[in-house]
Amino acid sequence: FALGEVVQHKKYGFRGVVVAWDPEPAYEVTHWDGLQHIDSPESYPFYHVIPDPSDTMVAFGGERSWRYVCEENLELCPRDSRDIEVDLEPEWSYDAAACSYLPPDDLILRHGGQLNDEGLTEKCLQEIKTSIDSLLVSIRESSTTGDEQLDSISEQLAMKKFFEILKHAEDSDMATVLSDSFKEIWKAHKDKDIRYTFDTGVNHLLKGKTELALSTFGEVVDIDPEYGEAWNKASTCEFMIGNLDASMAAAQKTLEIIPSHFHALNGLGLVYNEKKDLKDARDAFRRSMQLDPWSPVSGRLSVCLDTLQRWDKTSLKVKGNPEAEENLSL
Repeated sequence: FALGEVVQHKKYGFRGVVVAWDPEPAYEVTHWDGLQHIDSPESYPFYHVIPDPSDTMVAFGGERSWRYVCEENLELCPRDSRDIEVDLEPEWSYDAAACSYLPPDDLILRHGGQLNDEGLTEKCLQEIKTSIDSLLVSIRESSTTGDEQLDSISEQLAMKKFFEILKHAEDSDMATVLSDSFKEIWKAHKDKDIRYTFDTGVNHLLKGKTELALSTFGEVVDIDPEYGEAWNKASTCEFMIGNLDASMAAAQKTLEIIPSHFHALNGLGLVYNEKKDLKDARDAFRRSMQLDPWSPVSGRLSVCLDTLQRWDKTSLKVKGNPEAEENLSL
């Protein structure tokens, strides 16, 4: 369904206007009552619908400001039944000839709709995205793009300079902005299809679909084994699932490709910490802190140091005491 179309719920009968949509549900929907008759509802697009209040009074006994509806539960409202009352943002307008509503251009663009400009906007945006990705890759790899302007920018934004700025950031807010910039640099890829697949994996991860995300990142590194950030995300997934050895291997692969990847060092430290290997955890956290003094792992590093210090003191106390040494080894 297109943005602005007047639709009707097949089961509950209320009418409303489509104001947004998701290619797959943003929530866990498999147990929703209204979806039990649909096989695999999570595989369908879901629509944000602003309903007619009088219809929801009949359907639910009260007004509802919006509804989140599976595509399989919707149908286009008959033309002679599209005269409804809905509370839309002022930027929306009504097309009497089509008996539908016209969304603002920014909403059309956000949801991939056509702007009736013969593809000019889409072409411009793709060129901008390609240039940005090319620039970010050149910054990460200290390479050239073949474009003098981009190469000039890349030289000014070299990774070495970025790290110096991060180390001397004025406050945590600025450090967060810089840290997020590193994320974008690490994610960049010259191949738009590979980047799209990677972003799909990130989307799965954000929605809690960890195993599906892991599978997607696996597809990415099969195509490009040198895509460091895909390995890093795979490491995150393995850690969340509980596969510590696999998480460690993926983090180490990330660091082979991008030795300064402080997020991968954070992840590696967490794996060592879970494995009770506090010395290696300490070393990983220290390396991360050397690159990013604002790193949130500073607390974990302190705990590692305190614990190791207590262990050393305990070891000194029992040294030379055969009974204590035997008890400690048990």
